[in-house]
Amino acid sequence: MRILKQQCFFNFEDADWNKDPELMGMDVILEQNKQIILEAKACFPNAKTEDQSVIGRGGMTLEQVVRCAIYMRHRRCTYKELSLATADSKLCRAFTK
Repeated sequence: MRILKQQCFFNFEDADWNKDPELMGMDVILEQNKQIILEAKACFPNAKTEDQSVIGRGGMTLEQVVRCAIYMRHRRCTYKELSLATADSKLCRAFTK
């Protein structure tokens, strides 16, 4: 599992943060305090860094996992609803990176 490396994706339009100002506030806090993300690393003691993994797909970063968990709690959604939101919502994709 990678820790903080950002994955590339095409984003032709910016998300409208005015639709959920609380989510925007959480995004700002996470961006300014990366140690919050690093605190979650203790929950994944067997996770490998990107340098240690020599085969297979990269998967989600630790930051994305934490952000998805926050999004799910904020929106009170299921994993299925999270999957749909990440596929369909610009705001969700912007927050979860």
